[in-house]
Amino acid sequence: MKTLPFILLITAMSFKAHAQEPKFQAMFIYNFTRTLQWSAEAQKGDFMIGVYGDSDILKELKTFTQDKKVRGEQRIVVQKITGTDISKYQIVFLTKSKNADLQTIVSEAAGKNILIITENPGKTGEGAGISFSKDDSGIVIYEFNEKNIKKQNIDVSTSFREVGVAK
Repeated sequence: MKTLPFILLITAMSFKAHAQEPKFQAMFIYNFTRTLQWSAEAQKGDFMIGVYGDSDILKELKTFTQDKKVRGEQRIVVQKITGTDISKYQIVFLTKSKNADLQTIVSEAAGKNILIITENPGKTGEGAGISFSKDDSGIVIYEFNEKNIKKQNIDVSTSFREVGVAK
């Protein structure tokens, strides 16, 4: 009987940690705008972040990036992507529900200064620049493929490499 409250507590803690995941992802994505360097062409106008699919990350990104700028200059705009035209975005975040569209997005982004980030682990081997994952203790981390990022004319800083897991 005493184990029931403990099980409920663990379940509640697990649920709360899962509910916090989009917040951690939003913080990481904002920090990518600071630790990665887009080409001069991509630094004109607003810095566009597109969310492809349905996820709480859209709300969290909008909240977290409100009134923030990239390198003190570019205003950050977060939008839901409708259709497959991703050409105006510097970052495209693929949600779990749109995982099947990764190859289409990779093809559309080829050489266009667009960082592709997935919500699913292990997708850097399929063309994404960054994939979110969790470590053994359940903490949100990111995996990255530097080759895929550089294909998009985006430079990687030392601090970016030190925090992420190279794949």
